[in-house]
Amino acid sequence: DVKIIYAKFAALSTNGTSNIILRVGDGATQTTGYVTVGYNNGTGTTATSAFIICSPAVAADAYTGTIILTLTDDDTFTWSGIMVATAQDGASELTGAGHVNLDSALDRVIFTMANGTDIFDAGTANLIYIT
Repeated sequence: DVKIIYAKFAALSTNGTSNIILRVGDGATQTTGYVTVGYNNGTGTTATSAFIICSPAVAADAYTGTIILTLTDDDTFTWSGIMVATAQDGASELTGAGHVNLDSALDRVIFTMANGTDIFDAGTANLIYIT
């Protein structure tokens, strides 16, 4: 019954340079079917495997921001998202948007890295949801 999700992160840092991403799912984490774009200081990166948070990440930096996900179509389980963030040092302005269709009701949201090997080494991430 969730309609809106606020995914917020503060001083989020990784040990590498892989894209920081957010994925959703309905029984399993969905890794295809996204239509997303993320901008880092105006340079865009598109993706079909996740919502882009930061592309590319800088291992020595930390990122703070919010992603707002909304259920835009109850019948097709379509989720749309917008994101705004900044690097802690102010050197990067991050924005993004996109959407994805699920097969059933959303039951998971994860922050991760695109390459599957880099890990978070600092910061926090939290979810707030509205039904």
